[in-house]
Amino acid sequence: MSKNIMYFQNAENVIKTGQLEQRMFIILEGEVTIILGDGDNQIVVARLSKGDFFGEISLFTNTPRSATVRAI
Repeated sequence: MSKNIMYFQNAENVIKTGQLEQRMFIILEGEVTIILGDGDNQIVVARLSKGDFFGEISLFTNTPRSATVRAI
């Protein structure tokens, strides 16, 4: 398993709905929002911060991302 520290700017997508990749993220600092929907029909369903993680489902399934995660 590789360990990489990645940095994202405010409003930058960390992952995007529909992407196909096997990677999870652990938040070391800052916050992200979890967004469902597309275009004008987007809704923020969660806000995560230091110590939270996301994207772990991709490690077990071979399906596209179901949400967009955006740095805030």
